[in-house]
Amino acid sequence: MRKILGLFFVVFSFYKIYSQNISGQILDEKTKEPIPFASISIKNTQKGITADEFGKFTIAVTNKSNLFIVNSLGYETQIISVLKLNQIFLKPKENLLNEVIVRFTNPAVRIINEAIKNKPQNDPENLPYFQYKVYHKSNVSAKIDSLNNNKKLGKLLQNSDLYVNESVGTRKYLSPNLYKEVIIGAKTSGTKSTLFTSLSPLLQQFGFYRDFITFQGRGIQEMVNLLSPLSNGALNKYDYNLADTLINFIGDSTFIVEFEPIKKAKINGMKGVLYLHSGDYAIQYVEAEPAEIGSLHFKLTQSYELIPKTTRWFPVDLFAEWKLSEFKIGGQSLRFKIRSIITDIDINAPLFPSDFDEKSLVINQDAVYQNDNFWKLNRADSLTFREKNTYEYHKNLSVAKKIKQNAVLNASEWYASGMIPLSKKLDLSIQNLFDANVYEGFRPTFNVLSNDNFSKFLRIDGKLGYGFVDKAVKYEGRLRFNLYEKYKAKLSFSYRNDISEPANVQYFIWNNPQIPYELIRTFQIARADSLSQWKAELNFRPFKHTTLSVSVLDEFRNPTYAYKFHNPMLDPKNEMMDQFHASEIGLGIRYAFGEAFSQIGRGAIITSIPSPTILVNLINGQLHFPEGDLGYTKLNTKIEYNLKTPSLGDTYINFTAGKIWGNVPYPYLYNGRGGKADQGNLIWVANHFNTMGLYEFVSDQYANLFLTHSFGRLLFKPKSKWFQPD
Repeated sequence: MRKILGLFFVVFSFYKIYSQNISGQILDEKTKEPIPFASISIKNTQKGITADEFGKFTIAVTNKSNLFIVNSLGYETQIISVLKLNQIFLKPKENLLNEVIVRFTNPAVRIINEAIKNKPQNDPENLPYFQYKVYHKSNVSAKIDSLNNNKKLGKLLQNSDLYVNESVGTRKYLSPNLYKEVIIGAKTSGTKSTLFTSLSPLLQQFGFYRDFITFQGRGIQEMVNLLSPLSNGALNKYDYNLADTLINFIGDSTFIVEFEPIKKAKINGMKGVLYLHSGDYAIQYVEAEPAEIGSLHFKLTQSYELIPKTTRWFPVDLFAEWKLSEFKIGGQSLRFKIRSIITDIDINAPLFPSDFDEKSLVINQDAVYQNDNFWKLNRADSLTFREKNTYEYHKNLSVAKKIKQNAVLNASEWYASGMIPLSKKLDLSIQNLFDANVYEGFRPTFNVLSNDNFSKFLRIDGKLGYGFVDKAVKYEGRLRFNLYEKYKAKLSFSYRNDISEPANVQYFIWNNPQIPYELIRTFQIARADSLSQWKAELNFRPFKHTTLSVSVLDEFRNPTYAYKFHNPMLDPKNEMMDQFHASEIGLGIRYAFGEAFSQIGRGAIITSIPSPTILVNLINGQLHFPEGDLGYTKLNTKIEYNLKTPSLGDTYINFTAGKIWGNVPYPYLYNGRGGKADQGNLIWVANHFNTMGLYEFVSDQYANLFLTHSFGRLLFKPKSKWFQPD
């Protein structure tokens, strides 16, 4: 017995000596920059780990003779000993894939074909519903090794980032396209601004099964669509290479497949690596970036895990990085990184359309005031040394520097959201603060409105504007009552004393257009009626993509241009009218599939443009004259659709039509949709005839069809990252 115990202690001592946790970092041999999410595995075993976004790792070593396999996309695989684990340098590959791949013998093609066939059962977004808890962490930094010309900034960035942000929320999904994320906790180094809190869920890519992988462009509403290597038809546009096969256990393995577009393929594609589980061909891990890297370089990695007691793989660790070469600090390009960790996944609790609304992202009012205990309980990823230093650095800034820092972030947030907080209960909209058109000239409009802190039931809205050319004051007041939250029922009463462009259908101009730069047309307004209008309107959503509206208005219009109308009830017939009093009852329906808004600060932006969009508006009106009333009926329609084609680009279809029954004066007719101003064609206006004058034609019925196609850079791929025209 004593010998057995002695042997036990010898073995245990030996184990303690060689069972050690060794930490290290994986770097690029040429640039000496960290390589994120590289894999390290012990040779001839099934044990391995993945480095973090900074290339750092900690691995358990049980035997001093262990050899370790280190690999990452785009780098040559290395086999190293324990002694070299502290700092590992990988050599970049000259070519990611072989130049010549014999397709009919390529095993990777068969694997990818099976992965495409199995997408319906593997894609999480094909589940009827799911919900989960999510922790986002984002960092803003700059390239460290090239800041020698700015020693102060270089010293700061050696040990900390420019900003770090954390947020915790819950996210719900209902098939086919309803999402809602509610942020319950938010924290940004040195500020209460929620700008980064809004950007993290907005920019993070969920899943990799869609035909197009969409990532953020230069503008907040500019999205870039890349054809996925798992899209239908991708086998004819991508090259694939089976780089390795990992044996997990008997009968279970993982295929590692590298991919990039065929050289002659006219697509916006991606290059990277897929880890596909054998049997069901589900994604276990993916690393990808645009095949054509421009001034905006994007990279993503995603890890998937099997949900316990199911056969479903679900993304659990998402990482995205942007190298923003156009945005600099201290002369150096910025880097923006987001990591999202998903926990508490539930695919069984049913969800219903009433659980969702048009806002896909909401930040709770008290989110930025959570205490340290909240973060200890909800922080899914511990803070790194750099992140702790970032918080500490901003905490110790002088008052003057804190004010300057907050001013920069707040200004960015206000610009993105279009809303400036005036107090806890009042906001200032800057949507029309710097408005202008030909008729009014520069027209600043101050729009003050209450928010949910004032009342969730009542919204008060007031506008005051002034035109520096027509030298006239305009004003508007509105009360809106939120009657029934489940169906988004809202009743509003408003009075407007303003101008209105004659013979125009207002929702063609003022609602969110399919092509945002259609709003350029509003700057060309050169003809106006003086308007005094009372209006009541009820809006509600009986279905998840559909809004119904019922409205009643009474208005007086006075043309400010030379125009008179002959009332057919007048005798003699040479008497003319130049003032009009009308009453209307309107019924409208709007169907917008896929439309979504996200909260930024106290405002919101459209983050998913709907397709299709269908609008129908029926109006019954009366023109009031001393001699009697003239009745009329108007029917206005609009259909917009966005068609994406991998090899050709994006096609926008815009169809508008209208018809009037009855005899009405010019302000109530239809102007032709001209875009040519008196100064000539200085700008191109979407969904307008740019060789037609603004007010060249008028009619009581019309139909327009506009087709706009963007090839992007499919036809011409410039090599310069600074010059990339579409």
